[in-house]
Amino acid sequence: MASTTTTEEDFNTSWTEYCSSILLRLLAPLIPTNQQPREQKQASAQVGGATTLCVKTAPCSRISYQELICLTWNFLGIIVGREGMIVPPALLRLEFKEDLYVFGPLHGNLSSLITFLVRVGVLIDQRSTHPQVPFAFAPISSQFPGLIFLGDLCNLGPFSLETVLVCFLLKIWAPEKVWILRGNHENPETTGRRLMPDIAPANRLKHLKHRLLLWSIADYYDPSKAEQLELSDRDVQLWTRIRNCFFFLPVAAIVNETIFCSHSGIVPSDLDFEFLDSLQPPFMSNAEDATDEERYLEHHLLWSSFYLSSGRPPPKSILNPSGFGYTYSKTAFEAFMKRFGFRHLICSQESPKNDGYHVPHTGTLTAVTVFSSIAYNPQLANGGSIAHVLSDGTFARITLGVKDRIEMNMTRQFTE
Repeated sequence: MASTTTTEEDFNTSWTEYCSSILLRLLAPLIPTNQQPREQKQASAQVGGATTLCVKTAPCSRISYQELICLTWNFLGIIVGREGMIVPPALLRLEFKEDLYVFGPLHGNLSSLITFLVRVGVLIDQRSTHPQVPFAFAPISSQFPGLIFLGDLCNLGPFSLETVLVCFLLKIWAPEKVWILRGNHENPETTGRRLMPDIAPANRLKHLKHRLLLWSIADYYDPSKAEQLELSDRDVQLWTRIRNCFFFLPVAAIVNETIFCSHSGIVPSDLDFEFLDSLQPPFMSNAEDATDEERYLEHHLLWSSFYLSSGRPPPKSILNPSGFGYTYSKTAFEAFMKRFGFRHLICSQESPKNDGYHVPHTGTLTAVTVFSSIAYNPQLANGGSIAHVLSDGTFARITLGVKDRIEMNMTRQFTE
């Protein structure tokens, strides 16, 4: 009788097929091509001497609600372990020997995400050789770079759902290489809570519907109903699952003991890392039992900014004009860096100035802000950037413009 024992090789192969299949079905309906396979096939692409498995399985059909809910469970399984016994930290401490790429806000801009991933070698562009399978994950090797996403994966762009799910797939594909931090657009209010049917009509943000994750989910399954803001129970259930995944994302990371990464800010002087280490998930879930310290920390790490405007900077940290978070002075920045022994800080840029890359503080202590959504403002046709931390610890940037983008359909082309 043949053995039915599942080996580690079988397990890895099944994950390869799973991730490749979902990636294909997310991207193929958006990539302009005249060749779309309708039958189930398999193929291999030779890249740099390594074989990448590509699963061609009805790429133009919608992925079912159940499959995407399963994807969220698989993502959480990476974060908390298959048995749910791992307590994820709010503050990551990472060591990278390979090159590291740090992404700023994407805001549902799937084209920007895919373009940058191809540029850094994480995705393989197969459109000319395998048009049925336009993109595939690069094999995991010592050359596979580290990736950190600083949050704001969704909202404001046309494909929030796909952008979030590709990032989730990256984490499943390379769990020790890919890390996603929380941004202020990964919370219930900003992703769609105020589109819910139980919200009073006067308070429903109908004018923002096209810009929120919940709407993107509804639009994926039924564009006509989404346009009328008719949300199904399954739309809300999938949004809830993704929202719950966001609650388990860390809020900051320390890289190689010298680099501090967060969505937008620093730890205030009256709190320390011991407080972050003491936090238990779900993090910053806007629950009624959240402490004042947790809300205070959220305003600093998720809603603040560095002084980027022309003119005289503030002598000390001040409240943002928006009423959330703080605008940091150079004094506050330097005090934070010296307090913890950091040399570099990388955080998100709140607007696409300077083609998405700005260095508000230079010298022995540096701060870099990044914004990665190309053409976020169509009128300005802005470029986008990611920070590149080389293996020797030096910094570089990758900036891409509108002409560099991988073009995508503005509507999903399904065969159904």
